[in-house]
Amino acid sequence: MGLFSFFSKKKEEPKPQLKLSSIPTVQAESELFSTYAVVFHEVMADVDGFSPEEFSEMVKFISEGEGGYMNMHHYHRHVFNNYFAGRHWAWVEYDYWEKTYAKMGSAPLRFPTGLALPLDRTFELTADKVLKDLKVADLKEFIESQGGEIPPKAKKKELLELAQSLPNLNSTKLWKEKEEQISNGIGYPLYTILMRYIAFKAKATFDRDRGLKMGVTEFKHLYVEEGDEKFVKLALKRNPQALPPYFPGDVTLLQSVIPGFD
Repeated sequence: MGLFSFFSKKKEEPKPQLKLSSIPTVQAESELFSTYAVVFHEVMADVDGFSPEEFSEMVKFISEGEGGYMNMHHYHRHVFNNYFAGRHWAWVEYDYWEKTYAKMGSAPLRFPTGLALPLDRTFELTADKVLKDLKVADLKEFIESQGGEIPPKAKKKELLELAQSLPNLNSTKLWKEKEEQISNGIGYPLYTILMRYIAFKAKATFDRDRGLKMGVTEFKHLYVEEGDEKFVKLALKRNPQALPPYFPGDVTLLQSVIPGFD
């Protein structure tokens, strides 16, 4: 080997690239999806305002979509818009805990209060609520569609004032659409908590059952939020067979206890 060849940098061989098609994908076990269907019906038994047929339609749509219940993007809005929006419904379990915590004078950190649907669904819609989210271009288009004249170089504040002064604003299509949007959106926060509650309980149930099949005989709680232990104990006193989540918003974890691995 010559001197120059010794010091010359050896050209590295290109490393083989992993083809995207060869990357393994992780898929949930089929039993997890069947567990979800069972848990869905168990939890929904405490939700008033729907027929058993509607519950079956919901879980069918969720289960048949790509990724099943784990793909919330597929079903979350669809199920709400087609079954929950614009109707009165109540989650009995949520109502129970809200009343219980109110009597106690304390509630878990992640328990969302004040989400129950009101019997009176009327609400006050103001011009500000209708117009404030519109962009400048949309405001100009709306004002012109109502026969209004837009001053040169008008800024958004001026456009808002002009739009609010339009006659019969509450009779416009824009107003009616906003009214319908708010009305249909009543209950969406509670619905979101409900669907997450079902998903987490299905996973906890599946993990518990799998652990039992593997010979696990003991489980312990991992408390994510400080102070949740007393609320979990209260839930277990009410139902000793309960699994997480123990109340709406709960993030307590159930962990298998394996001797020698503490």
